[in-house]
Amino acid sequence: MSIYTRIMTITSWCATCRDEVAFENPECLDEHGADCPEWACVECGEAIMLGFELADPRATAGADRSVHVA
Repeated sequence: MSIYTRIMTITSWCATCRDEVAFENPECLDEHGADCPEWACVECGEAIMLGFELADPRATAGADRSVHVA
């Protein structure tokens, strides 16, 4: 039985290495799957995040956003 692990890589600028180097998607502990925004430099380990995550609208649905002036 074989287990295949797919490692995604990109080439990007690393500020620590000061060069265009390969970045890998480390194991995602937040269960993003293939959409994980975390990347780590294969040379030095510097981490970068690509993209952004929008706030969960359910968390703020009941929040009172009106301004109260006393």
